Amino acid sequence: VILAGGGVATPTNPLAGLIARVDSPIKTPTDLAGKTVGVGSLTDMFSLTMRAWMDRHGVDYTTLKMVEIPISALGEAIASGRVEAGAANEPILSGALANPKLHLVSHMEDAIAPTFLSTAWCAMRPWADANRSVCERFAKVVRETSAFANTHSSATVDTIATFTRIDPAIVRRMKRTTAATSVDAATIQPVVDLIAHFKEIPTAFPAKELIWS
Repeated sequence: VILAGGGVATPTNPLAGLIARVDSPIKTPTDLAGKTVGVGSLTDMFSLTMRAWMDRHGVDYTTLKMVEIPISALGEAIASGRVEAGAANEPILSGALANPKLHLVSHMEDAIAPTFLSTAWCAMRPWADANRSVCERFAKVVRETSAFANTHSSATVDTIATFTRIDPAIVRRMKRTTAATSVDAATIQPVVDLIAHFKEIPTAFPAKELIWS
């Protein structure tokens, strides 16, 4: 079950981006057909978003050749030609784009939904039910931290730089992920539907079932 939200994609602040070399012919969903691309996992949000981007533009996503690469190493893998493109979110996205050999092809904004919850803090329901006060305090802290981070970017530079090992100068100018300050089934449902569409789960279900109360 979901205790608190993580990152949320919005029309003005999409979460992920497709990266390629500046001399790459990849410009549109059609250009991805048959290409070898890097992903953190074969079924992570980035690989599903890439497939959805192609699918919604009538391109056969099954032709993609996906290679699992740690997201932190994705930029170098593309720059060196080991893969032809890849998708990542912030802060890895800005870190990779600091390389002059790479550029952003698209945020693939229309692939899932205008607004959706991309990550969340979760726990097993029996444990959450048995530790209600702990979970309630945890969720409260996450909500308050998210609200602070959304409006105090400069105060979180050192924390992000330490955690990601990205140059603080890059962190200062990069676009930050919007942190969720609430959990709303309407922002989770598009993700459930996406995973079901690609048969990673047997069928879709009401997203409200995931929210711990």
